[in-house]
Amino acid sequence: MRYSPFLSCRQAARLISAELDRDLTPLERAGLRLHLHICAACPRVVAQFASLRRSVQGWRDGVEETVEP
Repeated sequence: MRYSPFLSCRQAARLISAELDRDLTPLERAGLRLHLHICAACPRVVAQFASLRRSVQGWRDGVEETVEP
């Protein structure tokens, strides 16, 4: 299979999500950065993932404070 540096939005979203859990390979990172520069919608996906992550972390921190060991 030949690699194309041009990702679809679906592929980019998968990489955006994967980047939260692991380091992307240099090829994945380059493809994602290229896509984010040419796509108007996907940078909003990055912002949505970041917002969701902050919300979950805030919720988790609040739960841990209310539970006594």
